[in-house]
Amino acid sequence: MIYIVRFHGLNKERNTAIVSLFLGSGLRLTELVWLNIEDINFSKSSVRVIRKGNKEQFVYFSEQALMDLEAYLSVRSSKYNVGNDNKVLFVAAPMGPKGTTREC
Repeated sequence: MIYIVRFHGLNKERNTAIVSLFLGSGLRLTELVWLNIEDINFSKSSVRVIRKGNKEQFVYFSEQALMDLEAYLSVRSSKYNVGNDNKVLFVAAPMGPKGTTREC
């Protein structure tokens, strides 16, 4: 039980942002997983995705999703030991080789 509480505390901003963006945008799960930070336009609350048929499209998301994304990005570097060179939006806890961060 303690492990579950610890895991929730470590990942709550990331998980909230994932669910909020998923529900507030209509993105497919695979589209959400493959997002990079530069795909997000915060001023227009939209995200650039490559849809089926290799077609680029801009998908708008809710204001709540925007707030949750901003909350996640404010702790992303410190919680997941991610450098500025890693452009993947959603990363997992550092459990890779030698404590490196894994991409979701």
